Amino acid sequence: MARTKDGSITLGSSYIPVGDDSSRRRIDDVVSKYNILLRAAEAGRKNEPPTNDAQLDETQRELIDESQGFVAGATRRAGAEITDRCNDIRTMLPAPLDTALEQSTIRREVAETKDRYRDDLAYAFHEQERTRRDLRAFEEENGLPPHSAVYKSDGAMFASLLLALTLCEGLLNAFLFQELQDRGLIGGLMLALSVGLANVLMGLGAGFLGWRLATHVRPPLRLLGILTTALFMAAALALHLALGDLREAIGREAIGRDAAAQIDFLVILKPWRWFAYTTIPPFVLFVVGVATFLIAAMKGRGGTWGIVAPYWGHDGFDRRFQAADEASHDAIANLKDAMQNAFDGERAKLRARHAAERERLNDIRRLVAEAQGVMRTLSDSIDAEIGRLHIWLRMYRDRNRAVRNTPAPKYFETYPAFEEWRKTRLDLTELMALAEQAESTLAENGRRLAALEEKTLQEQVTVIDGMIDTIMATERGAAGQVDKDEASRRPRSPK
Repeated sequence: MARTKDGSITLGSSYIPVGDDSSRRRIDDVVSKYNILLRAAEAGRKNEPPTNDAQLDETQRELIDESQGFVAGATRRAGAEITDRCNDIRTMLPAPLDTALEQSTIRREVAETKDRYRDDLAYAFHEQERTRRDLRAFEEENGLPPHSAVYKSDGAMFASLLLALTLCEGLLNAFLFQELQDRGLIGGLMLALSVGLANVLMGLGAGFLGWRLATHVRPPLRLLGILTTALFMAAALALHLALGDLREAIGREAIGRDAAAQIDFLVILKPWRWFAYTTIPPFVLFVVGVATFLIAAMKGRGGTWGIVAPYWGHDGFDRRFQAADEASHDAIANLKDAMQNAFDGERAKLRARHAAERERLNDIRRLVAEAQGVMRTLSDSIDAEIGRLHIWLRMYRDRNRAVRNTPAPKYFETYPAFEEWRKTRLDLTELMALAEQAESTLAENGRRLAALEEKTLQEQVTVIDGMIDTIMATERGAAGQVDKDEASRRPRSPK
């Protein structure tokens, strides 16, 4: 079967429309093949068939056989086309959706997904519990409240604030030292920046080493912290007193009372020179330096001011616990997402299969339409062939009648209708039944798929929420067990 340019369906060379060039050529070919006019003239001259004859002569029967063969061939080809389409439809029939089987498939996929992530989750929980035990053991040993480490994790902001603190002190103090060198403000700025950097570093040292160790439960470390604090604070005091004394000397030199202004760190050993200032700048210099030192020390000590915990070593244990805790929550989130993806992925597969079946249903409908077109084409071909057969019979009878000497048989005036040819020999019952089966199956699959999706969505929420609740209960139980274990190791107070 083929399609013409205008979209009509033809059965190879069997469909020859009336009035078409092909139809005229077939008429001429059959006329030539059977020598219709010559044989009609020869029979007419012999007055054959006889006037009283009611049977068709040999030539007319041959013409009928010619057309009948054409009709039989067209019918066979059309039947083959219908059979091919039936076979194609059978291969495209949608299978009924087994909701119980598909639901078990979804559950199996979810279970396999849970198994794949179980080891990661178990390892994350193990690390979380281990680091929690280490943290609580450290806190118990050092007399700290549970999970009491306070610090910030933004190192970039911490460094930026220290740099801003150093620059602010340097810019403020630069104006106080601009008379110190011939280079004026630049020389004073360099000195001020150096002083600011040293002051900030001493403050950080006092806070990070001294203040943090001064509260340690171990006497040697606590003593080290006290000594370190005293050392850094003494050094800072010496620096600030020396700078104040230097600024006072610069002021006296300016009015001719001092020959040369020099820095003297030993002024810390001369209490009578402390704060013996006659101008405001030395007081400002001292206050700014002390304030900068204290701020740097607070940031070095940590807590809400810095990036370490105020108690020495506390933040290290807490950071490891926080990292493990975050990893466990990530593992829980990964498991949750994986299970959701398992549910969603299986439902997406079912939707994709249903969409593919809808596309195949469109192909089935197209095949049905083509089969119906084949039926119409066959009917048109038979009608056209009967029309050509009438032409051949008319040509034969008219020629025969023109040359004979006796009246022509009465049947020359009538032409068979060949109604038995017009009755279709093709049966579309099976094909239409298959198409109807495909339609009903796909509609039922759509209803089952919608119900299955609703059911699995509810199951998804129940399963995942239940899993999260179980995990959270396990985590709370593990945390509580750690507290119980720590409490059991505490020495009992005497009654």
